[in-house]
Amino acid sequence: MILPGKIEIQFGEISVFPVEFAAPCHDWTEDDVAQGFCWNGTQVAFLTLQYEGVLEVTIEIESKFELRRDAIRAIQVPIFIREDFDVAIWPNPKTWYSIPEGEYCLVFQTGLKPFISESRKKQGDFTAQWEHMWCVLTFIRRDKVKAKILRQDGKLNPPEQLFTVRPSRKPPIRRRPSH
Repeated sequence: MILPGKIEIQFGEISVFPVEFAAPCHDWTEDDVAQGFCWNGTQVAFLTLQYEGVLEVTIEIESKFELRRDAIRAIQVPIFIREDFDVAIWPNPKTWYSIPEGEYCLVFQTGLKPFISESRKKQGDFTAQWEHMWCVLTFIRRDKVKAKILRQDGKLNPPEQLFTVRPSRKPPIRRRPSH
């Protein structure tokens, strides 16, 4: 397990992409936003639960994964890692992670970390608030993986058939709407 720690999300997404790119190249369509991810085979971006804020990221290379009970959203996509491939996590591309060559199922799980402020505790109010987001990116060596929503929250409205190829009939949107 690799724990890069906390990163600051600014545009409501986290991307996994090859380090030879200066930044991820995603042209989000309305369909991508509805399904919660934008994919092109060697890189993927996932929508985060909040448009901005702190995201605590954990990266795992495992033989299997378990869906966390506290995951609000979970998505799996196929991803191909070629030889000598290092991945970067956007928006923190200065930190690289080496992933062995192969075909993988990449599972993105995300949720919110609850906390109770000290001032609320003093008032006897133990209602949880949400401090920051978390996500786990699990690389599982596997071929013939299909994109799939494993856990859907109310912000997603995916089509029956998830889009993993750029449809030529729909132009990319200039700016992703806030979610």
